[in-house]
Amino acid sequence: MMAWAPVSSSEITEKPLDREKLLEFFSKQTGPCGKREIKRYFQLDSADGSYITRLLRDLEKDGLLKREGSRRYILSDHLPSIIVVDITAIDEEGNPVLVPTRPDFAALNHFIRLTNDKRHGSAPGVGDRLLVKLFKKKDQFWGRIIRRLERNQGKIFGLVREHTGGGRIEPISRKRKGEFLVAQENLGGAKEGDLVSCEVLEGRVYGLPLAKVTEIIAHQDDPRAIGDLVLALNEIPIAFSKEVLASIKITSKFSLDGRKDFRETELVTIDGEDARDFDDAVYAAPLQGGTKGWRILVAIADVSHYVPMDSALDHAAQDRGNSVYLPDRVVPMLPEELSNGLCSLVPGAERYCIAVEIDISEDGEKLSHSFHRGLMRSAARLTYEQLQEAKDNGHKKSFPIGDERVDALYGAYQALHVARKERGAIDLEIPERRIILDEKGSCSRIRSKNRLDSHRLIEEFMILANICAAESLIKHGWPCMFRVHENPALDRIESLRGFLKTLGLSLKGGQSVRPKHFANLLTTVMARKDARGIQDAILRTQAQAIYSPENIGHFGLALNNYAHFTSPIRRYSDLLVHRALIGAHSLGPDKIEKGSTESLETIGKHISMTERRAALAERDAFDRYSAALLSGQLGKKTRARITGVERFGLFVELDEFGSDALLPISELGRGRFRFDEKSRALIGPKQKVKYSLGDQLSVFIKSADKQTGSISVSLFSSFRNSSSRNARYKKQNPRR
Repeated sequence: MMAWAPVSSSEITEKPLDREKLLEFFSKQTGPCGKREIKRYFQLDSADGSYITRLLRDLEKDGLLKREGSRRYILSDHLPSIIVVDITAIDEEGNPVLVPTRPDFAALNHFIRLTNDKRHGSAPGVGDRLLVKLFKKKDQFWGRIIRRLERNQGKIFGLVREHTGGGRIEPISRKRKGEFLVAQENLGGAKEGDLVSCEVLEGRVYGLPLAKVTEIIAHQDDPRAIGDLVLALNEIPIAFSKEVLASIKITSKFSLDGRKDFRETELVTIDGEDARDFDDAVYAAPLQGGTKGWRILVAIADVSHYVPMDSALDHAAQDRGNSVYLPDRVVPMLPEELSNGLCSLVPGAERYCIAVEIDISEDGEKLSHSFHRGLMRSAARLTYEQLQEAKDNGHKKSFPIGDERVDALYGAYQALHVARKERGAIDLEIPERRIILDEKGSCSRIRSKNRLDSHRLIEEFMILANICAAESLIKHGWPCMFRVHENPALDRIESLRGFLKTLGLSLKGGQSVRPKHFANLLTTVMARKDARGIQDAILRTQAQAIYSPENIGHFGLALNNYAHFTSPIRRYSDLLVHRALIGAHSLGPDKIEKGSTESLETIGKHISMTERRAALAERDAFDRYSAALLSGQLGKKTRARITGVERFGLFVELDEFGSDALLPISELGRGRFRFDEKSRALIGPKQKVKYSLGDQLSVFIKSADKQTGSISVSLFSSFRNSSSRNARYKKQNPRR
């Protein structure tokens, strides 16, 4: 069979059809099309069939088209003409928020409005699932209801309130509106103030739906209630079975047994001050023999030694996919006997590891690498702040490693940093915020975490180790769970360009945008007041990184080969890569066999889902802790910066607290505000007022609900001057 080859430029000049014409054709379609429709539209004959096929595959490879079925294609940014949607919320203007049920459609972030159609009974509400026909009018997607598929199905999480004959359930999710009634016999022992899980029952009382309590999660006043609730909401497994715990083999004896001895190498762990497990240690030294450059050693906990394949422990780890980190606890992927004990690279203790030795040039180019199964002893547990202090101000006598070792670590980092800039990796400096709890477990403050060179050092070392892992497995033809990141969709790039144009900026690269084009743009806007908003816009342009046995490269890091290897204590993907490396380099048992790829695609989809689930849970916890803190600060004036603009209002970040809040459009003052999608701005009456990304505002905290995690603010100026403005309005309009 003849191998597929890309379309050449000479062929394009000879044919009546090229990439641009074909993309324009698909942009006009409401559903998937194949060669038959293309031939008919462009009046081509059967002789052009192979050329069309290759052109379609070119566009698919570049991420501009995606396959629907075996022989039909659709624009990667295109919604079908008929689609299933869920109503997840009601916006500030009272419009239902429609979200496609298919994740790939939902990720497109198209705002879909529902037509006012009363032929299908009462108005649809939150929780409804609809089959709708889509049409586009003035760059706005509209959905016309074909039929209702479901009505308020699934679990309800809420707060119990007393009610005659039973109780009421106030939903604690921002996606649900409206209360539920619970009969006394269906309360299951729940009392006023309990956070519960419910199932929806058939029937209604006084217009309200009925529910039955299935689980009492916690009382709202319990300091651990937020964590308990977040875990329940996101259906994150917590407890390990007795079978799993019984299978753990505890040992205090470690032997070389064919392993390389790294115990005298001055390896150190470098983590945050609140880190609970230590799965990586690093070392660096100048290259010997007159070659300028650095030798780097990255040692990773040998989790595969303790987690046999297809064991109960392995299945439990796979089911979890990853550890989940909340302000008040960690839900580990592995039992604490392993995650915090046998596998954790605690200082002064012998531990099994899988290590990669890497030689790099003074310009950060990788010269060689080798993998080893080893035995190590961490020389010290350092925090990022400690290492940075030692670099900036010199170490004290009590510091566990000397200046020579610190200088070598930073020297190797600088070389890798130069190489990163050369290849044009995207580096989004999004501030990280941390919830600080008091002794009672309540949120006492929110602290912004400064990104230090020590953070970047570890990041570069880990990226380099991950590159080596992927390249080794490719070289040896072994199955690998790659970390992949697709190119941004064309429509998102064009939307970003439209937004940047309103700011006097541009994104170079045409239709072949590369990571370096984003990197150059980020450098350009670094000092602007709206830099954060531009960063957020660039971030929304990017696809979601996922796990897959199919290697398509990592766009954001500007890498062709990348696989997670450095965190097997907290990521199942890394454990799979460890097992593959053991097989590829003949490092002993606990290996994945060559050619065993059947289940990797399924596992990749699952652990990509668990990663998103964990991220949502962590974000949910942050929002609820923030709201709990600000619930005691109502009416407080503070400065805020606009980080997002939507039809229904402004998203702002509160300077003093670091929390995100909503400033509803109704709080912006009199008159109708128009949403300008291209400039991401709300424009007031007669163009006199404009709210854009990066603008600074003076606001006061209007509401904060720890149960939902929602925070709303109001403009301080409008609050202060509302009475005088109303007086002027009445004077000018005496009859009203």
